[in-house]
Amino acid sequence: MVAMRQFPNDVPIVIVAGGNASRMGASKPTQIVDGNMLLSRVLEYARRHSSNVAIAVRSADQAGRIVADNLMFDQLPGEGPINGFLSAFGFAKNAGAISC
Repeated sequence: MVAMRQFPNDVPIVIVAGGNASRMGASKPTQIVDGNMLLSRVLEYARRHSSNVAIAVRSADQAGRIVADNLMFDQLPGEGPINGFLSAFGFAKNAGAISC
């Protein structure tokens, strides 16, 4: 068994879920896996590791029925995956994270 590294429970976590899902044929966040939306499952896992979790999506409809305290939308619509990283870095910076 691999030991999990312990992090402070306020480390910022951003779930980048704004992709086109062109290979899946439907929105990834709202796909059902074992009876639950994929995004719900990932959010539940992230919340077990931090109290400071955000979700980055293209638009509100992509988040489906998910309720999140920190829901972020693309800053540069149509520019691709870089939007998720822009949101993540902004969220981490506002949360007081230090980047190297």
